[in-house]
Amino acid sequence: MKTFVQEGISMNLESVNNDDLKKAMFTSKVFFPSLEELYINGANSISALWSHELPTPYLGKLVYLGVMSCGTLRNLMSQSVARGLLNLRRLHIKHCYSMEEVITKGKSIKTLFPLLEELNLKGLPKLKNFFLTEHALQFPFLREVKISECYKMKTFVQQEISVSRESDDEVFCPNLEKLYISGANSINALFSYQLPTSYFCKLEILQVENCSKLRNLMSQSVASGLLNLLRLDIENCYSMEEVIREEEQLGEGMITFFPLLKELNLQTLPKLGHFFLTEHALKFPLLRDMKIFDCHEMKTFVQWGISESTSSLQNVNSDDEVKVDDLSNAMFNSKVSCPNLKRLCIDGANNMSALFSYKLPIPYLSKLEILKVHNCEKLRNLMSRSVASDHLNLRRLDIEYCHSMEEVIREDEQQGEGIMTLFPMLEVLKLHTLPKLGHFFLTEHPLKFPFLKDVTIYHCSEMKTFVKQGISVSLESDDEVKVMFNSKVFCPNLEKLYMSGANSINALFSYQLPASYFSKLEILQVHFCGKLRNLMSQSVARGLLNLRRLEIKDCYSMKEVIREEEQQGEGIMTLFPLLEKLKLQRLPKLEHFFLTEQALQIPLLMEVEIYDCNEMKTFVQQGISVSTASLQEVNYEYVQEVLDLNKSGTKS
Repeated sequence: MKTFVQEGISMNLESVNNDDLKKAMFTSKVFFPSLEELYINGANSISALWSHELPTPYLGKLVYLGVMSCGTLRNLMSQSVARGLLNLRRLHIKHCYSMEEVITKGKSIKTLFPLLEELNLKGLPKLKNFFLTEHALQFPFLREVKISECYKMKTFVQQEISVSRESDDEVFCPNLEKLYISGANSINALFSYQLPTSYFCKLEILQVENCSKLRNLMSQSVASGLLNLLRLDIENCYSMEEVIREEEQLGEGMITFFPLLKELNLQTLPKLGHFFLTEHALKFPLLRDMKIFDCHEMKTFVQWGISESTSSLQNVNSDDEVKVDDLSNAMFNSKVSCPNLKRLCIDGANNMSALFSYKLPIPYLSKLEILKVHNCEKLRNLMSRSVASDHLNLRRLDIEYCHSMEEVIREDEQQGEGIMTLFPMLEVLKLHTLPKLGHFFLTEHPLKFPFLKDVTIYHCSEMKTFVKQGISVSLESDDEVKVMFNSKVFCPNLEKLYMSGANSINALFSYQLPASYFSKLEILQVHFCGKLRNLMSQSVARGLLNLRRLEIKDCYSMKEVIREEEQQGEGIMTLFPLLEKLKLQRLPKLEHFFLTEQALQIPLLMEVEIYDCNEMKTFVQQGISVSTASLQEVNYEYVQEVLDLNKSGTKS
């Protein structure tokens, strides 16, 4: 289809341009005075959508225009046609691979599409600009702009060379709320360095992706005008070295950037060294969610200017006790403030040697709820104890693939005695693939996590204990260094514990623990702990009143699950009164579950799976009987003769 109405050969064409009639989809010979929506897709034979000259009211009521996959279109419309689109609110142009400009050059115009609210340009690889003009151009109601896969586009509005410009504000969108730029590989800068303060004052969302030549996002003066920015995303900009470009310093004191910013996402920016270089303290008063992924060169969030002398660093903040390398190597120091930050995710910051300065103002991170740190190769610890004590609202802590980390909390000067509470609201803790981690915290004090519910420790092969006691502390004889949980750490609300690959521990629990120590534990999974000879003592097992699932796999030294202690009294012993599922798998040295002279009852046990326990001959050794009245399923693989598991049960 080349045209909507084809002119007959006999028609007098004196008043109509012949090329215009042959190649334009819509000419002056067809009239839709009330047309509100027009969508064209796959019209590969048209070289023009409209004739260049049309009556002014021709498209005066058009509200939506969508043009997709028109492979021969070099432009969308002439300036004279554009002038008539007084009610256009949405303009989408996608996958028109020959398009070089949207509006063709014509007579001067200052306001284009006066009611336009949404503009989407996508997959236009030859597009160089939206419009070539001599004048500054205004879109008074434009709220959302998306530009993606327009690889040759260098500027939105191209100024003619002959024009003498006093400023760089060729295009003005005073109501723009959302700007998305992706794949603009020909631009060196997103904004001119000097723009009127009100230029983007209503912008709320700014997303910039795959702009390979961008070295920075904006100047300090432009940033200071983004008073309503709520979200900033920058991804896959491989040349970006800093986000905010510093200008001449003015005055002293704290700078507030993006006063309403709530979410910041920096992802795959391999040359990014810092967010901003400045001599001032920087504040983001409402920032709640920060993600920094694959920014391998980033050492610190705010880099101090070269002009800052070493001698004056001691006076930067009298209560911060900052060292020179503390300011340059810590991702967050006292010179950047995010008092409302709730979520912080760091991934792939391989040049960062410290996440936080050792001393920070007390309310620095008091509202942080989620902290995730992954793939940070140089981190040897996560934070100091004084910084940790400020995390009053932390609910989830994930640390993964930090191959140099030796401890999570770094001890500083001890204060007082008695039980220490760290992370009083922490509910979930995950330590994953930290091959050098020896312990969570070294301290002389007992440590309490009052709300901790879920703990995962996975492939921390050097970890010998959760809380390591200081040298001066005298431990009970069974509170050995290689016990993961001893009486010096207390998690009264723990519901789920998953341990895998802790090959340096000899025992999971100390043999003597308070009865309430794990009274709320419901799920216990222990895998690949090569030195464990048993799981727990009888006294510890007796305290697991809520355990519902017990799973032990690939513990090649384990000989028994429950370690017997001195027998007390006679009669039936009840263990794990709520246990429903028991799984023992690939325990080649396991001989029995429990050695005891008492009768054993596990009243609610419904399912037992025993796989590859080749040395196991009996479930309870020397026991008179074992009662599992609720047992519904017993599963043995490589069938062994296991006696007295359930006298009325059957093997399958």
